[in-house]
Amino acid sequence: MANGHPPAGDNLGMRDGMTKRILIGAPTLDSILTDWAASLIAMMDDLRADGHVIALQFYKSFTIHNAHIAICRQAQDWKADYVLLLDADMTFPPDTARRLLAEDKPVIGCTYVKRQAPHAIMCQELDRTPINCTDDRVRPVLALPTGCMLIRMDVFDRLRQPWFAYPFDHETLAFGTDDIWFCDRVREAGFDVWLHPSLSRELGHWATRPLYITETSHLVATKQKDVADGADGAEAEKAA
Repeated sequence: MANGHPPAGDNLGMRDGMTKRILIGAPTLDSILTDWAASLIAMMDDLRADGHVIALQFYKSFTIHNAHIAICRQAQDWKADYVLLLDADMTFPPDTARRLLAEDKPVIGCTYVKRQAPHAIMCQELDRTPINCTDDRVRPVLALPTGCMLIRMDVFDRLRQPWFAYPFDHETLAFGTDDIWFCDRVREAGFDVWLHPSLSRELGHWATRPLYITETSHLVATKQKDVADGADGAEAEKAA
């Protein structure tokens, strides 16, 4: 479960065609959230009930891209069918992994809101517009964050190295994120990155409490209205 050790697994016997070996990988720092742990335990119980073989791998690192690479290499060594990347600041329903598996996609995941105000939904549609999570169609998108992403292991056979990295933008003089880098490599290799919108609405992203897409979309709209109302009020006072 810790860095450099084989993942903890169970039910390591023979499998039929429906049973999958799934390594759940979580980059962490020094602690994990109780709510995240409770979500994880419930999800693992749900997977076991379906007969899947599960391994759990924590990787402590301040460099998220190195943690992702190490987790995915461990999944290869363990001969997993899938790796499920889960950030340790998320909450999610018990059937999260089962619903992602049911779509049978090479790379599929969820989006969620940023922890910092104004809590925008992360990543973009293929046309580079903001992701619309009220559209329930499971569909390809430009990129997704890796906080809840299921990856079929044969995908890595076609990706060029490094799988994860922080790209440097010479125009903005800023570093990008390793999830965008990974999604670019996936699409470059001929795969799509699939979004599960309805599941995305059930994920919470922890700040001082979990933030949900449905909640923050309302808050952003309310804040914009308050700003507009304030501006109108100020103009009315000037006119008076």
